[in-house]
Amino acid sequence: MATATIATTKMTRTVNLSKRMKTTHMPRRITNSIRLMREEIARHTKTTPDQVKIGGELNRYLMLGAIQGFYGIKVAVEKTGDSVTVDLLEKRKIPVTTPAKAGSKGKDEKAKPGDKKEERTSKADSAKESKEVAKKPKPAPQSTEPTKASGEQGPEKKG
Repeated sequence: MATATIATTKMTRTVNLSKRMKTTHMPRRITNSIRLMREEIARHTKTTPDQVKIGGELNRYLMLGAIQGFYGIKVAVEKTGDSVTVDLLEKRKIPVTTPAKAGSKGKDEKAKPGDKKEERTSKADSAKESKEVAKKPKPAPQSTEPTKASGEQGPEKKG
């Protein structure tokens, strides 16, 4: 029995979705970006969009970045027989939601109006303290005049 060899073709493409995504409503950008990616790759590989499989990295990138809009996305296309597999050519930084910091307040603990004022005053106080530390008062010049005796009083102020 002779085994049939299936021709495999590898290529790279840059797909620009920004022109089409500008006019798309925000909630539909994710599904439209995947559909447009399949149509574009199917046109280049001369297959149907149903035969195009989108890889995990590309899918994750489209899902997380679809809201922000796209520019040129470089993809690696591999055609084996009738099926086409598409994935990101180079790994990109995918926006990741970071967990809340230990000191920050989450949704459950909403900030009260008084909290912000306290923070402002504490910041202002700390700024004043740092200025006071930075500016040490100069000692008063020592006068050569004799000091007044305890019985003498200075001129009276009229008020």
